[in-house]
Amino acid sequence: MHNMLIKQLTKKQAQVLDYVKKFQQKHNYSPALSNIAEHFNVSIPTIHQHIDYLKRKGYLKTQKGVK
Repeated sequence: MHNMLIKQLTKKQAQVLDYVKKFQQKHNYSPALSNIAEHFNVSIPTIHQHIDYLKRKGYLKTQKGVK
């Protein structure tokens, strides 16, 4: 089931999701948009679009009150 969901993502979206999950496992918190943008050598607005898509599709979620 997980692989089927990943196929709905673009290659870059899947890479961003993988980076976020690995970062969370290593640091016990989520990366800042600037961390992700720097890792992929792209702009923060580009990463914001990817994160927004991942949230809308249910791959990521925001926790209120958690930074």
